[in-house]
Amino acid sequence: MMKWQLVALCSAILLLNAGCGGKNHPVAGLIYETRAQIEVAKQAEAATRASQEFADAEQMLAQAETALDAGEGDQAYRLGMRAYLNARLAEATAILAQSEDQAIQIAKDLESKLRAADAALRQLEEAETRLEKLKAAPP
Repeated sequence: MMKWQLVALCSAILLLNAGCGGKNHPVAGLIYETRAQIEVAKQAEAATRASQEFADAEQMLAQAETALDAGEGDQAYRLGMRAYLNARLAEATAILAQSEDQAIQIAKDLESKLRAADAALRQLEEAETRLEKLKAAPP
């Protein structure tokens, strides 16, 4: 299910990259939101679990800020939006990696518990067999 969400997010990135024109965008607000999203991604360990997407987001944010300082609002908006979406992608990728790690650990724990349950069942069966032998033996 999470992989489909990643595909949808990637599709959104492509669509927004293709259609981000216009003159009057709230670029400063977008840059602020992008910084916040990068921080959220960082908290989700995206710097290590989705390093390329995270680095791309940081780089695009820096480029957006440079473009804004140069008075290139449209370019700043496009770069800021790409940075924001890459930060979201990095966060989603990191969360997916964490979930996969947790699933692997849960599967290992379950396998260990199943082995322990099997061992306990064998011990119970052995004890029942000994008990039956003791019951059948003359006093």
